[in-house]
Amino acid sequence: MDELRERDWQQPRDRKERKGTDGAVIVLTVLAAMSGIEREYIRDRTLGSQESARKRGKAIGGAGVTDEWAQPWWSC
Repeated sequence: MDELRERDWQQPRDRKERKGTDGAVIVLTVLAAMSGIEREYIRDRTLGSQESARKRGKAIGGAGVTDEWAQPWWSC
């Protein structure tokens, strides 16, 4: 047990001991930012397309349930 304490293996003490993780952190941060921007772009396009379809009178979503037995009991 004393050997493990002497090694101090848990955390590196300074930045030099990490050996290249800073570059990986930068790359992952940039990729995360790009994915967030892309997600917002896709959302805006989807909402714009839905609004355009509603203006043209198109139905959005799946078909409605017409059979009484297929509807949940709380909607009767």
